[in-house]
Amino acid sequence: ALLVAVALPALWFSERRAAARTALLGRARWQARSIDADVADPLNRNWLVHLEDAQVRAASPVHDPRFNLALHSNCLRLQSTVEVLQFVEREHSFTRYRWGLMKETTRSYEYREEWSEVWHDSQSYKDPARRVNTMPKGLRIGTLTANSARVECGGGFVLDGALTAQCSWYRDASVLLGETVKTRDGGLVFRREEDGYYYYRPSPRERAPKLGDARVSFSYVGGASVTILALQVESPSDVQRDTFMPFRLVERGCCGLPQESERTALRAAADRGPDITTDKQADRSCQHLRACSLLGDSLSAPAPHEIFHLWEGGMTVRECVASVARSDRHHAWTVRLACWLVLFAGIYCLFKTLVDVAIVVPGLGLPLARLGPGFVFSLCGAATLASASVLILFANMAYHPCLAMSYALLVALVGLAPFILARWIRHRQRHGHG
Repeated sequence: ALLVAVALPALWFSERRAAARTALLGRARWQARSIDADVADPLNRNWLVHLEDAQVRAASPVHDPRFNLALHSNCLRLQSTVEVLQFVEREHSFTRYRWGLMKETTRSYEYREEWSEVWHDSQSYKDPARRVNTMPKGLRIGTLTANSARVECGGGFVLDGALTAQCSWYRDASVLLGETVKTRDGGLVFRREEDGYYYYRPSPRERAPKLGDARVSFSYVGGASVTILALQVESPSDVQRDTFMPFRLVERGCCGLPQESERTALRAAADRGPDITTDKQADRSCQHLRACSLLGDSLSAPAPHEIFHLWEGGMTVRECVASVARSDRHHAWTVRLACWLVLFAGIYCLFKTLVDVAIVVPGLGLPLARLGPGFVFSLCGAATLASASVLILFANMAYHPCLAMSYALLVALVGLAPFILARWIRHRQRHGHG
């Protein structure tokens, strides 16, 4: 009963999200308008638009937050990764059973010098001789990314930070920089070497890397040809250009909405954000599913129900929609199959208990014994498919009425399957006795 109570709500919320996602992609496929990036037509505002082979470029310089450098042209994003040479501790454990009863675990520790962008505090290391990690004073290690404050797309649009963050075609930036770079306070000087990294060494005369040395690599995203699929809206900061916001599902009713009403609804949905009600319900479902960590973790980070995407290169509307669909397909099927498995296990336990009790009842024991365990297994499988189909039916009713009716037909067929199977088994038994 507990497994069924866990699987059913998990499957319900998973199918609701899948149905909404499918409806969103279906609407995007036929509703998107392909437009020219050089002209922001006001008639396309608050509507899903598709820009193919649009040129994006930076209209403001990008400054690195840690180093005294900036790229003034052809840079949408600038990323720096600072690493320090450290001893890194790794634990290895080996477990064996002595005399088949006593469990014995042996742990050993391995230490290697590695460049790492994560600080490893060596004071907690098991080997006191390895507690020697150090780093240049005032240096922040790790990866930081700075974006251009203004990114233009064609002659008619500007990108916001969310779309700019999707630009990820990084290239080596060392060819655009000088031989040395300094931290913002000027206290540390990094010099470029043959491998493209900039190194800081406390002892400049030493060429071989030593513990405590630091290095930094720079990469950047330059202007390129891109494809955008998003909602076109008026830019609040530029009267000559438009910008983009997420395209989300809106209620359209049985007969749809007039175009102006749909524009208003789409803009309101973009301003409002994702479906808050659905997210809160999913959060409560995830709290209920802590007993089953796989399902809880899978449902805790669902893909948002919106289309707000940018790709490098040229893509058609169908290719864009297919790319968005692929990004969520694995997650959806993982959750679905896990829910089906847990639901089947729960139903099987319930049916097995009921059969074990009913088999001792006069008049029921002999027919049940003749049907055998295969009948119980088949009945549980049919009940699982029927339950899943009912949930899928209701989850799709608001988004895909035709698909929901096909699931209703499947439920009816699956519901009759055990009776058809039982009738076939009895027929075979009579034929065998005959």
